[in-house]
Amino acid sequence: MKTAVCVFLAGVALSAGPAFAAPTSAVPGVANTSQKGSVLFFPQVSVALDSDTVIEISNDQNSAVNVECYYVNQEKGKDNFSFVISANGTVSWDVKTLAGDHVTPNAFPTGTPVPTPPGFAPENAGAGALICFATSPDGRNQIAFNHLWGTATVLRTDDTVARQPRLAAKYNAWSFKAWAAGGALPADGTIIGAGGNIQLVGYSATTSFFDACPAFNNATFMANGAALGNIRTLDNVLAGVSCNQDLRQDFIPRWTKLKFKVWNANEGDFTGSFICVDSVFGVQLGFNFAISAPAAAVFSNPQNFDFGTLATPNAKFTLQGIQSAQCPTLPTTAAGLLTVLNSEVTEPPFGGIDDLTATTLYGAGAETGFILWDPEPVVPPFLKKK
Repeated sequence: MKTAVCVFLAGVALSAGPAFAAPTSAVPGVANTSQKGSVLFFPQVSVALDSDTVIEISNDQNSAVNVECYYVNQEKGKDNFSFVISANGTVSWDVKTLAGDHVTPNAFPTGTPVPTPPGFAPENAGAGALICFATSPDGRNQIAFNHLWGTATVLRTDDTVARQPRLAAKYNAWSFKAWAAGGALPADGTIIGAGGNIQLVGYSATTSFFDACPAFNNATFMANGAALGNIRTLDNVLAGVSCNQDLRQDFIPRWTKLKFKVWNANEGDFTGSFICVDSVFGVQLGFNFAISAPAAAVFSNPQNFDFGTLATPNAKFTLQGIQSAQCPTLPTTAAGLLTVLNSEVTEPPFGGIDDLTATTLYGAGAETGFILWDPEPVVPPFLKKK
């Protein structure tokens, strides 16, 4: 049986714009997928149908650290758990089977606290994201510990419509560094901000901070249905999260509009593509959307991702999360985005799905964001009445 070939690219965020730049312009200040950090986002985790995901997180420091992790699915089902990564240690686990190496994970949540609103992208409670960050040993504060990085391997264990039924693709986690006020690197264990409120703001001269989110995500891709030499792309699916994450038990849902601009290889541009999403989303780009999505879902101009429209095998797009009155019913806000582009491809004689690729997008610019979470409570001692 032929082994699936997987292509993995790590997106690199550009320097922050003027609103976030330090006076010396020396502070990076924006998350990317090639650095180590204190906060990790895995934008694509799936246990739906024939899929599974394996998570790996490593620590390169000579001291141990407590890590808090939250699963959140596309319909806002959540579950959290914590563990310690030893000095120079690593942990890994299989999300579906719960098999773990130096960690005992919780099950991925499949509940639907917030069903898909009419007009928004279709959602899957079996798919979502994982967000992890370093905390103090008592679990009450997020801390600086810029020594963490990770990967996720997305598996298809029995894809019945694929010529190769077992497929896998691997991507790097998006990583956010913690900084002291003014842009110096803080000592490991330094508390950053108020417990339960991780501010992803980029540079600050007066308070400690975490990297900001990229304001734009950029991708080079092969159009749906395009062939070039020994490869043909069948479809492209975007998985992602916004940087406005409310992980608390009493949470407020967050919504945004994904605005795309697409260019073909001849520099022709195609505008007008957008879709409204939750803070955790998966979107099929292109002609298959009309087949797989409910009629009420709004994806304007999905054909802009297809070879029939673009007329060149290669293309690129820029993506931004914006506030918009075009999304029905619910208010939307601007949001930085962290995304992974999945592509199903085939090889000669082009008879079915042969390979799966996962590519983190390239970031540009800077957008503020936040992670709200529930710290461990301070429980007072029991006082017995006399």
